[in-house]
Amino acid sequence: MTYKIEKLLKNKISVDNFFQELGEKCIEGDNLKLLTVLPENCIDLIVTSPPYDDLRDYEKKVIWNFDKFKTIAKELYRVMKVGGTIVWVVADKTKNGSKSLTSFKQSIYFEELGFNIYDVIIYEKAGSGPPHPNRYFNTFEYMFIITKGKPKTVNLLKDKKTSGQVLKLTLKLQEEKKTVV
Repeated sequence: MTYKIEKLLKNKISVDNFFQELGEKCIEGDNLKLLTVLPENCIDLIVTSPPYDDLRDYEKKVIWNFDKFKTIAKELYRVMKVGGTIVWVVADKTKNGSKSLTSFKQSIYFEELGFNIYDVIIYEKAGSGPPHPNRYFNTFEYMFIITKGKPKTVNLLKDKKTSGQVLKLTLKLQEEKKTVV
């Protein structure tokens, strides 16, 4: 279920009432409008895949460039609680045979604001387009795990298929080392 930001702006709901009414819903609307009405240090977690490198067509409704990114990043820092986390899912386009590296420029800017780049996860996409004949197949996006200070909560992903196997292999190798003369 989603919550339209226009309701907050139109009805001038207090932020405390907004969060009580919101509960565990997603917020739909212009993120910059929402961020500017929120108080400092009020958000624990943000998961987003913002527009990046003109890789999607938003019917000319979304203007996204590095200046807009910087404005949003500053607001994210303002509203994020100490110990809070942002999962920033992005990729880079290839233009004139070269990757833009916009995702890395963004992560460096987050650090300049005072955030920590806690981790970077490579997310394997489903349904990627055809590969370029002279490049590796691009089937991933970056998930930058960005924190304001030390994260309050860390819930690591576990690969159910291999996590037990890796542990068994590690123990087996350790046991083999003991028996080698």
